[in-house]
Amino acid sequence: AVNDVEGWNRVEHVRRHTRDMPGRDGPHGVFEGGKDVAFAVIDEAWEIAEKMKLRPKVEGDRSSYLVRMKRRVGYLGGKTGKERRNPALDRVFIVFETDTKNIVTAFPR
Repeated sequence: AVNDVEGWNRVEHVRRHTRDMPGRDGPHGVFEGGKDVAFAVIDEAWEIAEKMKLRPKVEGDRSSYLVRMKRRVGYLGGKTGKERRNPALDRVFIVFETDTKNIVTAFPR
C-alpha cells in the first residue's frame, strides 16, 4: 500500500469514507455497507473505467476517474451533506498514482 503525506495508507483512506463525519467541513462522500462493500464497489468502478476506456484526469503524479455506477453506492455526508439532508450518490471518485493501478483514495461523489 502506498502512503501519502498524511502517512495514511489507502485502506485507511477508504475506511474513512465508510462512515459519516457530520462535523467535517464541506462534503464527505460515504460508502454504504461497510469496508468490504466499499472495496468491492471500488474494484467494480475500476473495472468499469477500464472497460469503458475512461480517460483519467491527470494532475502530475496523481490521476483520477469519476465513474458513474448507475445505482446508489453511498450518500453525501459532512456538514454539506447534513445541510442537504444526505442525498444519495451514484458515482465513485478514484484517485491513483499516474500510470499505475495504485489507488490513493476513493469515495462516493
